[in-house]
Amino acid sequence: MMDDRLVSMISRARNLGALRSGMSRAIHALGYHGFDLFSVQSDRIASFRDQSNLFICDYKLEWVAPYFRDAGILSDPCLIEIGRRVAPFDYVAYLYECAANASVDWQKAALALRGVGHAWSVPLNQPGRIQGATIYMKGSEAPQEDAFFSTIGDLQFLAATCLERAHDLRRPPVVTPPASVQDALSARETECLHWLSEGKTNWEIATILQISENTVRFHVKNIFRKLGISSRGAAAALAARK
Repeated sequence: MMDDRLVSMISRARNLGALRSGMSRAIHALGYHGFDLFSVQSDRIASFRDQSNLFICDYKLEWVAPYFRDAGILSDPCLIEIGRRVAPFDYVAYLYECAANASVDWQKAALALRGVGHAWSVPLNQPGRIQGATIYMKGSEAPQEDAFFSTIGDLQFLAATCLERAHDLRRPPVVTPPASVQDALSARETECLHWLSEGKTNWEIATILQISENTVRFHVKNIFRKLGISSRGAAAALAARK
């Protein structure tokens, strides 16, 4: 059974380090020994270090350096499967059903080296993003197997909570514009105005808010019309006005 205090550590973590620690403690309490959690923009998988992508783990990053360095992510059938699924699946069992390639072979060797006998892949996808978590358990004896299949509901909840908090922590605080401006704009237009005042381009705003660039253009046009202005500089000045 999950400890509510550990769930609270995750949902209230003040930085990614505290979030990683809270998630690690929570899965250890359920009998697991490691995790990684990721959110990748579908069209930027090759550029995994892109600032719009996210990767958190509780093990040494150098352990998985070859996976990224040798483009193992691009030929990883497990990642493709996570992108297709809604329900969690047995990552180790699925991996051993896959046709051999450099990525599959590397993953098998890495699991064997660390004594991983079971692991859950937990899809948490959103439109335009492949998201999920992989949570590892050492050993393959009957007690571990019983714990493995009895804890998936808790792991789904923990992974979803952790990913949501990770996105919250990476999202810069939105400066609230003056009441007169705020009252004139919709919630989404207010968000666009904030990022416009920070000097972001339409493409950058679209990436941050995970909407299309055309939608950003539509919101910017409405901002100009509602505020009676005709330039991004004027919009920034209004947003900054006290």
